[in-house]
Amino acid sequence: MKKSCNNMASRVWVVFFTALAVVTALALCGGCAKKQSEIKLSAAEGTGKGVYYAKLFSIEYLPDGVKLVSDYSGRRCLLVPRDVEVPDDFTSSPIEHDLLVFTPVKKALYTSTTQVSFLDVLEENDNAEYDIEENSLYDSVAAVTLPRDQWDLETIEERMRDGKTAYIAQNSMGTIDIESAITLQPDIIFAEPAVMGMGDNLALFEAAGLPYTVVCEWEEDENRASFEWIKFIAAFYNKDAEADAIFRQQLARLDELARL
Repeated sequence: MKKSCNNMASRVWVVFFTALAVVTALALCGGCAKKQSEIKLSAAEGTGKGVYYAKLFSIEYLPDGVKLVSDYSGRRCLLVPRDVEVPDDFTSSPIEHDLLVFTPVKKALYTSTTQVSFLDVLEENDNAEYDIEENSLYDSVAAVTLPRDQWDLETIEERMRDGKTAYIAQNSMGTIDIESAITLQPDIIFAEPAVMGMGDNLALFEAAGLPYTVVCEWEEDENRASFEWIKFIAAFYNKDAEADAIFRQQLARLDELARL
């Protein structure tokens, strides 16, 4: 089976392998990767938004904080802030979409450790108020599909032990406990295809009318592009500018490592 996000270490994987890949590339091409990153960032300077490296998702920014996100499978999610008034006929909006999601999401089902690691980085760097109980992004992690003893993130392990984050099991064929997922009634399911596909879970989500989006950062062709998926997760929390700033900081650190 292909490399799965569930087997990757969380933030350590993101930072270490990103640094390793970029430094190696710079050594081989005499600084060409560094030059490329500078050009791409200068083209979007001051926007606080944008996707520069990732090829497997896109974000279109619309008026009033509305976003049209296209995921790994091409599924289009129309993200609408909760404080934006939505007309009754908005589901038939001229903006073509497959799923309507109100943001920030307050109840999410996560299916890989790396997805939650992106949230962890946002949480660590988030100094602004967040409009959910206890002002923590982690409060949105309503359920996960890995048992507690397989988590490296201490916060998730503690939340599961305290009953704040549920564990939704999968059988030996990879089929999720769909009844538990339906009972959860999540705002969104972040589905990881290498795991979700084995038990045909995406078809189950469709049949049950559960909202889902497909995340597959490890299929990107370079680690900078993989890490840029933090912007995808952030879009569902209205943390787009924060994710962009984090991404830029990481690239700056990598440039410094390259100079060293």
